[in-house]
Amino acid sequence: HLCSPPDDRYMPNLQFYLGQRASSPDGIYIEDFHNNWYVDYSKLERVHSYIQWLFPLQERGMNNQAKELTKKEIEAFLEDETAKKRLVKSYKLMLDFYGIQLSNDTTGEVQRANNWRDRFDIDRNTHNNLRITRILKCLGTLGFPHYQAPLVHFFLEETLVKGNLYNVKESVLNYFIFAVRDKQQRRELVEYAYKHYEPKHEFVWYKTTGIRRRIDSEGQVMTNKGPATGPPPKEESRSQVMTNESPATETHPKEDSPSQVMTNEGPATGPSPKEVSPSRIKSKTRPKPMPIPGNCPSKNRKK
Repeated sequence: HLCSPPDDRYMPNLQFYLGQRASSPDGIYIEDFHNNWYVDYSKLERVHSYIQWLFPLQERGMNNQAKELTKKEIEAFLEDETAKKRLVKSYKLMLDFYGIQLSNDTTGEVQRANNWRDRFDIDRNTHNNLRITRILKCLGTLGFPHYQAPLVHFFLEETLVKGNLYNVKESVLNYFIFAVRDKQQRRELVEYAYKHYEPKHEFVWYKTTGIRRRIDSEGQVMTNKGPATGPPPKEESRSQVMTNESPATETHPKEDSPSQVMTNEGPATGPSPKEVSPSRIKSKTRPKPMPIPGNCPSKNRKK
């Protein structure tokens, strides 16, 4: 019966969060992570097999011994207060690793931690960008969608306003924003990004319709089919959430997925290819946007 589908009662991620099983292959229980890995920054940076257990998704990661979330498991997780409280502890553990702290457990507001100057060197290791995307998506899946926008706003402010975390900036624009499940919050984040992005005429977003949109030097929204209206558009059409290399199957197919924002510097600097899930990628190449007549920044984009 090797090909039989998994039993609905088989919930390894929930069992892990309830302390009933250890992670694999590391053999670490959830409370050991919280008690012994906190502030162990070297281990958190070096080991790559724990993140799929702390923040499980309905898609595979590089740890082939971690298990994908099932719908039944998500439902059970959402009903279990112990599991949800421990997920918040996992979130705080990783926030501290990034030099951030959760300042309000109710609203999800975050701020710089006391160690932020030392920890902001995380942008030297770009696999952390993929980890943050996973964390955001997991929060939205397992009962904390209201935690998503505050964290993304924090990264937008640090990168676009304060000029920190240079290697995180493109990931914030291209991936973090669009992991946020709430459509209105996504739009507000895009508008905030547009407000603070310089130069304005290089702020570009991209939709799966093949229309590439940008702001010209006079503030007019342009497409390959002529002028459009407004800066960031309303999310009236379905677009794809992207991974670091290509479109990924969405965790929640009923949720309208957002547009893909691009800049003249190209897509986000993703983590190493070994961190990318090989089983749920639709294609290896990004859809090529149609060229814009006239002032097109595509020639300057990194290849």
